[in-house]
Parts: sequence; C-alpha cells; structure tokens
Amino acid sequence: MKRSLIAVSFIIMLCSSYINAKDIRVAVTDFDGGSHFKTYGETVTGIVIAELSGEKNIQVIERGQLKKVIDEHSLALTGLVDPDQAAELGKFIPLNKLVSGTIGPLGNQFVITVRMIDIETSKIDAAVTETVPNANALPAGAKVIADKLINAIKTGGTVRESKRERLKYGCESKKDPSDCYNLGIMWYRGEEGLKNQVFARNHFMVACNFGHARACYYAGNMFKNGIGGSKDSKNAATYFKAACDSGFKKGCAQAPSQQKKGGSAFGDPLVTGGDNVSIAPPGKKKSSDSEETIPELEK
Repeated sequence: MKRSLIAVSFIIMLCSSYINAKDIRVAVTDFDGGSHFKTYGETVTGIVIAELSGEKNIQVIERGQLKKVIDEHSLALTGLVDPDQAAELGKFIPLNKLVSGTIGPLGNQFVITVRMIDIETSKIDAAVTETVPNANALPAGAKVIADKLINAIKTGGTVRESKRERLKYGCESKKDPSDCYNLGIMWYRGEEGLKNQVFARNHFMVACNFGHARACYYAGNMFKNGIGGSKDSKNAATYFKAACDSGFKKGCAQAPSQQKKGGSAFGDPLVTGGDNVSIAPPGKKKSSDSEETIPELEK
C-alpha cells in the first residue's frame, strides 16, 4: 500500500515538474516614457504585466526580483532593450523572454512601442506598435499590446495585428476608402476598447474624400449635430452634397440644391483634425447595404 502511495506521489511530482517546465518565464522591464511621461510608462507596464500574468503557462518574473537583479549587476535595461542586453540578464535569472518598451507622444496621440526578445536565441521575437488617441486611452492600448504579446508567445512569435491596426494601414498607406470608413466605425463605437468621436469624424472625412458615399453622409451628420467637434452647418452641407453626388440618396435630402461642388482636397484630417475643410470631387465608391452602419447617423 505504501509503495503504491509513493509511486502515485512520484508520478504527481513528475507531472508537476513537466507542467512547470512548459511555463514560459517572462520578464517585463519598465516602459520608458521619458521624464515627462514616466508615470504613463509605469501604468502601461503594470497593465501589460497583469495581462500576461493572467495567462496559463506564462510565468511573469516579479518586478521586485527583476529590479534587484538589474541593480546588483548594474544592467542598463531601459527603453527598448537590445538582444545582447537581454542575453546578459539571462545569465543571472532563469528567463525565456524579455519584454521592453517605450511610450511617446505623436501630436495629440501616444505611441506604445514594444519589443519581445528570446533569451536563448538572442533574437527579437515580436515588435509591436500601438497608437492611441490620448492619454486616457493608454490602458486600453496596453491591453491590446499584451494580447499581441500573448499571441506571439503561444504561436511562436507570430504577431496578430488588431483589426484597427490593419484598417489603419489600409486607410493611410493604401488610401482604401472602405478601410477608412470602417476605421471610423470602430472609433465611433469604441471597439477594442478605444472610443474617439473626433477620430471617427476625421476618418469619415478621409473616406469621403476617397469617394465613399455613406462616409460623406456620416461626416455631414456629425458636423450637423456637433458630434466629434463643433457644429458646422456649412461643412455639413458640403458633405451631404458629396454623399448625394456619390449616389447616396439620403444626402440629397439634406444637401442645398444650389451649393457648388468643393474644389481641392482637404488634406489629411488624420493629422490635422481640422474642421474647416473643402472637399474633393466625389469618387466612384458606392456604399453597400451590407456594410457596417451606425443607426443614429443613418437618420
């Protein structure tokens, strides 16, 4: 009987050792926000650690333990750590991955840049960038970053970009009207935890300039009702007319019949965020009944 109990205990111990061996040990250094945004860096670091710690098979090194090792061996691990520095840390603490990052302003926005290094290979496993509209959105952005890191750990380094980042690339780099429009939808609804009606209106303006009819109507409605900025009947009329000219009939009911077409393109509201704009002649992009819509802006 005793032998059976000993055998069972030994098997359990082996299984426990195997499970622990499967854990990925991750250290997260404090994200560098510079002297002006140090507290922002600490907040984002804490959120990333909390999200990683909640995942099965990911063991996050306690911050106090990590700081003690860094101080004892005089390691300079701030900002985006390079692979050689990460490998040096791996000599003094059992570790599989090291996560480091920075936070910095970009106009009124903030950019979180993160790097995850594999200690054994001394190579960068994943490099992730997330842009958020303001400081209040940093916690949501930190969670998106953590989700990407978790996915990279589980898939062996493959970063799954968020829907918003994919649309952002399509809108800004490929000038795709549908991507700009759908990005506006996401900003308006607050999908992925980030809501900003100013950004929503600006993206509808961009999509309209690229010829997206429903986006023109939404931009007009937002100007008319003061959503995402101040009310502006002149700009509202301009966008309603653009919607009408592009084949979106609801815009025709709102557009002044004698209004002249806009002349030049309005530049890049993604950067300027300005309200006083003129609009380029509408393109050929028609709105589809099957695409994403915002009911309150359909009226």
